[in-house]
Amino acid sequence: YIMSRNAVADLERRHDLRAILARPQLDFLARFPRPFQRSNFEDLYREYPRFVTVGYDGLTGISVLRVKAFRAEDAAALASALLEGGEAVVNRLNDRAAADALEDAHRQVAESETRVIDSEAALTQFRNRERLIDPSRVSLAGLDLTGKLELQLDTLRAERSALAASAPASPQLAVMDRQIHAFEAQLDAERAKMAGDNSSLAPKIGQYERLVLDREFAAKELTVTSTALEEARDEVRRKRLYLERVVPPNVPDTPLLPKRLFSIAMVFVTALLIYATVALVVAGLKEHGQSELELPLTPLIPRESRCSLSANWPSISCATAGRTGCSGISPSPLRRPSGWPSSGAMARENRL
Repeated sequence: YIMSRNAVADLERRHDLRAILARPQLDFLARFPRPFQRSNFEDLYREYPRFVTVGYDGLTGISVLRVKAFRAEDAAALASALLEGGEAVVNRLNDRAAADALEDAHRQVAESETRVIDSEAALTQFRNRERLIDPSRVSLAGLDLTGKLELQLDTLRAERSALAASAPASPQLAVMDRQIHAFEAQLDAERAKMAGDNSSLAPKIGQYERLVLDREFAAKELTVTSTALEEARDEVRRKRLYLERVVPPNVPDTPLLPKRLFSIAMVFVTALLIYATVALVVAGLKEHGQSELELPLTPLIPRESRCSLSANWPSISCATAGRTGCSGISPSPLRRPSGWPSSGAMARENRL
């Protein structure tokens, strides 16, 4: 978050970050915007890492926030604002994670409670419609009554058989026959109540047991979901993140930047290197130019000439060995230097 666009926007909205970094008394190369930049949000975001950095130590798990500003109060205010924004982000993430984790648990509990309520309502409706609280108990009572009727019927049949064997013409036989028929009719009626058709007790017992089973299942599901909700709450408490300030932002009492002596030394060394480089280049260019101008002077064709001078030096005749020759060259008359011999002819041969 600290190095994000949201952090820059929050600082711009709460502390006017652009005005803090663009104070008019600052150096035009250090403040924002620089001469080649514009005063918009994109350039401000690109320059933001020059003033704010975050370091993380993996061994201790501690993050270090460093904020640079042109005033000590501005640096402390920006650092405090970034920490508050980071805490807000962490709390928002915790709240969202807790809401997401508990929302599903709450929804399951609500669904289970709805099922329990619906099952209870269905069971109550069945009891009101059939006018039976518990068909299972009614069936037990019917079974008990049926057993007693069968026992009495068997007793009457045994007594009649004994009476018919001892006194076949006894008037008690007719009475006992009517009693036996009455018991048989009552027994058939009780059996019909227990089972036989849709109005009997057997289908009602099956429906009632299904309703009871649904109610028990809904109650158990409600218990399970309630336990899951409590476990989710405990898990949220265990996984909650906290942003603890180990060292709060402090106000520096002396500026760390700029390092004047270091900057001056760097400028001097850089200028010296540039000067030395330019001097070497210029010297190399001069030397290269002189080497091109000083070409070797060599004769194209070696020649041999012979010249004869007359004693009186009226003229010079020259014969040149080679392709070309010259004769009869008559330059301007030459005077004989004083002290030279005047008699005889002197011949001289020169080789060039």
